Amino acid sequence: MKILDRGYWISLHFYWQSLYHYFKGCIKFRSFTYFSICNPSIDLGGMLDDRKTDIYALLPKNIVPITTIITSLSATKAFIKNNNLAFPFIIKPNVGLKGYKVTKIRDAKELDHFLDNHDVSEREWLFQEYLDHHKEYAVLFYKYPTSKKYGIHSFIEKVYPYVIGDGKSQLEDLINDYKNPFLEKDSVFKKFENRLSEVPKEGEKITLDVIGNYSRGAKFYNRIDCVNHKMENMLSDIFQNVEGLNFFRIDFKANSIEDFLQGNFKILEINGMKSEPLHIYDPQSSFKTNKETIKKHWEIVAGIVCEQRKVMKDFPSLKHGLKALLSIKKLTR
Repeated sequence: MKILDRGYWISLHFYWQSLYHYFKGCIKFRSFTYFSICNPSIDLGGMLDDRKTDIYALLPKNIVPITTIITSLSATKAFIKNNNLAFPFIIKPNVGLKGYKVTKIRDAKELDHFLDNHDVSEREWLFQEYLDHHKEYAVLFYKYPTSKKYGIHSFIEKVYPYVIGDGKSQLEDLINDYKNPFLEKDSVFKKFENRLSEVPKEGEKITLDVIGNYSRGAKFYNRIDCVNHKMENMLSDIFQNVEGLNFFRIDFKANSIEDFLQGNFKILEINGMKSEPLHIYDPQSSFKTNKETIKKHWEIVAGIVCEQRKVMKDFPSLKHGLKALLSIKKLTR
């Protein structure tokens, strides 16, 4: 049961404490959408119904995976035929929402199954190259628009759900025994349907899913000890001249942290104001520490807003915010 999982309560803690700090900001800035001007280059600062491709367009092309927007079934088939698309690849909606409907397509059969079960004309979808780097990380970076201060608020490594063979149990039994209420086991069983009776060797590691979201069964481990001036300066060099993007979390793949520091990485996506400091989900993180982290999170947001107001006087309307909220509710209904 998800209610028994520690991460479930951490998510609620972040939500309720963030509401408190959010409404304090509403009073201070006299706006319900004040947070938006942290990232004026993306709709509502990236809090709700923002498009992934709007953010990709702001970034250096060498760190963004090859991505194509698809809006219809006929366009999908034409794209595959004309580009001789190689498997595997990723399909996902053109909106950032905790791994919502992000799917790895391994072959033509899985593609047909996906297209049969999704209306690709209901909104924009992205076809994206699959990145086969060994590890996935997330770093929450911020920069102040006028004072030019910058830093890293959170840095974590994502570990995909996996089972270890004991040389005796069938894969089906190992998956059934895996304790994680967020893992979508029906999808996992379908993925391994031809291997369920297989008996993995003792010590053999089998990864069950490759989408690095807590809501999909991944675990997050704090790597803030790896943050140094070199990492901060490297990110500043990449993003300091990206206008209108000041508070965001980068989800990326690299073979190691050392490779990341050398610039050898690719971004999966960037989340704006909906970003969480994901190290609060680390099993070793305490309630007291998380409380201070969330407070600092919103203090950084308020500081960026204060600087932005020197050059931006108007906030998006409440009507605009409500429209985006309703769009997200409709999407996930």
